[in-house]
Amino acid sequence: MVGLPPITYDYTRNLLDGDARLVVMQSPVFRYDDREVHATWAIAWLDRDGGELWNPQQPGDLRVGAPAAVEQGQEGPVAQTSFGDMLKRPELSSVRELYLEGPVEFYQGGQRVASAGALYVDRIDGHGWVSEGRIHVREKIGGSRFVFKVRADWLRISSDGSLRSDNAQITTCEHEVPHYYLRTDELRMAPTGDPEYPWRVSLKGNRLRIADRLTLPLPPINYVADEDGEPALRNLTVGDSARYGPTVGVGYARDLREFGRGVNRWLSGDPDNFRAKFRVDASYLGSRGLLLDLGLRLQSEGHYRIDTNFGIIPDGAEDRGLVRVDEADRETLRTWFRTRGRFNIDPGEWIDVVVSKQSDPGVQAEFFEKDYLQFEQRETYVHWRKAWGANYASASASVLVDNWRTDVEELPEALYARQRTTIGHVAAAPLVWSSQASSGWYRRLEGDPEYEVGFTDGFGEKETARVAMTHRFELPIPVAQGAARLIPYADIQGAAWTDAADDGDAPSRSALIVGAKLTSNLWKRSRQGGLAEFAPTIGVSRDVAVADGGGSLIPIDELEQPIEGTFLDVGLRARLEAARFPFNLDAEVRSRRVFDSPDVEGPSWQSVDVLAGMTTKLGPVPVAVIHDGRYDLASSLTEYSRTRLKFSPIELLDIEAGFTMARDDPPSNQKVFEAATFGALYRFTPKWEFEARQTLELQGSKSLSARGTIRRYGHDMVVEFFVYKRSGEGGTSFGISLSPAITARRRPPVLLPSGEFAD
Repeated sequence: MVGLPPITYDYTRNLLDGDARLVVMQSPVFRYDDREVHATWAIAWLDRDGGELWNPQQPGDLRVGAPAAVEQGQEGPVAQTSFGDMLKRPELSSVRELYLEGPVEFYQGGQRVASAGALYVDRIDGHGWVSEGRIHVREKIGGSRFVFKVRADWLRISSDGSLRSDNAQITTCEHEVPHYYLRTDELRMAPTGDPEYPWRVSLKGNRLRIADRLTLPLPPINYVADEDGEPALRNLTVGDSARYGPTVGVGYARDLREFGRGVNRWLSGDPDNFRAKFRVDASYLGSRGLLLDLGLRLQSEGHYRIDTNFGIIPDGAEDRGLVRVDEADRETLRTWFRTRGRFNIDPGEWIDVVVSKQSDPGVQAEFFEKDYLQFEQRETYVHWRKAWGANYASASASVLVDNWRTDVEELPEALYARQRTTIGHVAAAPLVWSSQASSGWYRRLEGDPEYEVGFTDGFGEKETARVAMTHRFELPIPVAQGAARLIPYADIQGAAWTDAADDGDAPSRSALIVGAKLTSNLWKRSRQGGLAEFAPTIGVSRDVAVADGGGSLIPIDELEQPIEGTFLDVGLRARLEAARFPFNLDAEVRSRRVFDSPDVEGPSWQSVDVLAGMTTKLGPVPVAVIHDGRYDLASSLTEYSRTRLKFSPIELLDIEAGFTMARDDPPSNQKVFEAATFGALYRFTPKWEFEARQTLELQGSKSLSARGTIRRYGHDMVVEFFVYKRSGEGGTSFGISLSPAITARRRPPVLLPSGEFAD
């Protein structure tokens, strides 16, 4: 807009009206920053002393005088909206009222962002109105940006810049007559001050209309999406499950601003930056009943965050999930309460609170299987930690609230650590000291063997108090002209327990352990930009003196492991990047050799741990591989292996193959799981794709699960038709899922733009 006047027009006329001057303009165009406002007619009421209104030397250019009451850079009491913010401009500071006759169109960056049939704004009190308003609202949902179209026959402009309507429509559909929209009886659009997402939209009295044939009532929606991009209304799913029977599910979320304000005040949060969000996931599970999962999130950035959920279902049917509880061994009303909270005290200091309580062992696995497979919530504890300078301190207390679990309670535990600090020099090498001290009371509890494996050491339920301390002294020495570092070290350890595993005297142990570690980081970058990097490490350690007394130790954690013996540790981290073709390899290998430990017969290598990932192209075909494995060299057995291969033979087709295997602990070494997974995703048009996946048990040569999905991405809605069958559920399941396009996430290609493996 550089060089253009702030207002242009085709025709103008000046009138006097009491203490005001009226300027009537035909086809006016208002310009400010990167914005333009076009109208058919405009009437502006100006102060009499506002300066020159008309510059006859520049026809078609209206220039007002210097601001009378508002200095440049300040804002007067006007609507902070795209309809009224033009009156904030210093060039228009003499305008008291403005009326625009439509069509009125608002442009930003050359794109139309709003329109209206007519507009009136009063600069004095900041109020106004809009008729036949059409506004584009940007929102960030699920990590992506979307534009909503808000339509209202009448909008009221408030002094705080918000817009209100008693009858409005909101949609993402591009059509003039949308196929999918939300009709609301109360719309409120509040300005945020964020140029990326300038509006927060809340809706009450809502109905979802689909193709003007189906109407679904909806609860109030405070915001279309929250700061995390979570939409207020989530997927609607309808199906017939072999586990549950006919199913219908929907999710909903809303903000609890006033409730959150009270909690925020009580928790001393930021009064201008807090959130309180209530969430409901409701699912009718035919043969099982109505499953409700109620959630509450309270957050003030930098002060606290609390996520609380309560799942409940009246269920008397047979379990068919991964953890099955007989109907006679559980209550009809099945519940799961969990909460995770963090409370910040100072930078580097906070308190974590975690609680998980189930009414029986099967609730989490039966009704929340997806979350259960990703992370089983089983702990209940309070943990405080503080880090300052070179110091770290923590205290925690954990208890078992589910009586069928097997675990160790901390009642409580405290720890203090001092990080590596230079305390002197030996010749030219620094002498580095670090230390750690801990104390606590520990209780081992064994649960129901039907659901939890007991302690394999055979000591059963025991409890003891323990104090322990370790001091380490290191002497880093550069070698090979600085290409490597040799780090000799000495550990002084001491620990004492109040109780023994065999009812003997109170155990104690002290030791002096010496060792050395040699590390290096070798790398070279080619002229073309390729990279080769290797970081080898080798270390050896041995106990020089060990003094122990009392009975056998009660196993609590790694501190009770034997320390006698000589140990050799080796490892290698390698990174290779090609410059002229796509190739990236990142791999790490580690192992340990034990020579004379009382727990190991003769010198032997322990397991070799491997973690590697590679991305490349074989001709035009992108390929990605990731592998995680543990190999026992003594028995030549693979303890654990997980490999995934992805490739895309053509642009629209992704194929995946995976293998997973795990063995039981010695001495049985029996395979407990061995399966292969195959999957494919074919995008046969930009809107249609087909996905299929199957997992086979290799030991029994039977199918563990199979699933097929047809997915259509519409301009306003995503529809999924899926059918699947899983072993142990007793039949085939199918369903239909409808979700707004704003909530959909397309599967990534095999290789991400960064060249990384796409999970």
